[in-house]
Amino acid sequence: MKKPVHVLFISHDSSLYGAQLSLLGLLQKLDRNRFKPWVVAHHEGPLTVAIRNLNIPVILLPIVHWIAAGKAIEKPWFHRAKTFTRGLRGRAWALAHLIERHNIDIVYTNTITCIEGAIAAKMTHRPHVWHLREQVKGNSQLRALLPSFMILGLIHALSWRVLVNSRHLYRAYAYYPLRNKLAIIYNGIDTEKFDIDRESASYALRSELDIPKDHKIVAIIGSIIPRKGLFLFADAASYLVVSLSDVTFLVVGDGPSDYVRLVQNRVREHGLERNFRFVGCRSDIPRILAGVNLAVTAADEEPFGRTVIEAMAAGVPVVSTKCGGPEEIIIDGVTGLLVPLGGPSQMAQAIKRILSDPEHSTSLAAAGRDRVNQKFTLQAYADNVQSQLESVNRYYGSADKI
Repeated sequence: MKKPVHVLFISHDSSLYGAQLSLLGLLQKLDRNRFKPWVVAHHEGPLTVAIRNLNIPVILLPIVHWIAAGKAIEKPWFHRAKTFTRGLRGRAWALAHLIERHNIDIVYTNTITCIEGAIAAKMTHRPHVWHLREQVKGNSQLRALLPSFMILGLIHALSWRVLVNSRHLYRAYAYYPLRNKLAIIYNGIDTEKFDIDRESASYALRSELDIPKDHKIVAIIGSIIPRKGLFLFADAASYLVVSLSDVTFLVVGDGPSDYVRLVQNRVREHGLERNFRFVGCRSDIPRILAGVNLAVTAADEEPFGRTVIEAMAAGVPVVSTKCGGPEEIIIDGVTGLLVPLGGPSQMAQAIKRILSDPEHSTSLAAAGRDRVNQKFTLQAYADNVQSQLESVNRYYGSADKI
């Protein structure tokens, strides 16, 4: 029997947001006859618990982001540079020893924000696969230590294959010679988790949040950060309630407390406190989606759009800004509606069009669910990643074939 490919997966974080959920989904579907996995994470968290439940070993090793995210972006460049470079050699050697000890064939890094795995792979002469899920240039939620052209050069130098999750992200990294290593793999989800009775889910959600029975529910799900367009969502709500007052707007997610307060202040400025529910982070997203009438993506830039395919899988119509990835998921007017960036009145019109026309809403929802089942399943995603890993392993040592 052929020896399975030993793969070391590097996770930048142990929470369960988009990138981590994609990694977890890949590991759930990984063919153990073809691949033997190990996972490295910086600390314990929901992701490491879920991975261990799959009987996959998790090793905790220090990882410091070379591209900062979250609150770390507020720190001065010198502080971030010092924090990253201090101990870098030791962190890379720790991974290198792990690679040698377990006879790892391929090192796979799950996001651009950490580089230790790529360095360790180079040190041990193993191929490295970098799965990029975010754009650095122009991204207000990330802070790099190096200019964009140097980041592109390092990605190229330290990777045999570079995976991106949309054509939108491909264009962000498609510079010679890096573009010769790029491959597009759309994210996928377990559609069975979203096959929930919508009538009972709607009743439960309304009861929990004290939402009037005659109200339509419009949800936005994701981190409460500037890039996600919460101000646009609140402004669109102010336009919508002028002609359609029986609507409750549901904000699911969390973010920096200062920014959450800014969004809530915007809602108050519009006099919409009674129409909005801020419910924080939730672990029952499939149930929430099944209980709403419409889902919105209001982002300025979105590399892919996981919540879009989740809503479509739940049979919920979607309105999204033309922000990148969602334009590749939604067929405008068929599986959802697309609106311009920064256009609150256009977003309000699109939401009203769906809420006011049950037949159109049903048509969009049915077509959206079909599209997810055809193109964005977890199995398809995992199969595509596994094919890339096998390709890299097969041709390792023949760089001209990659």
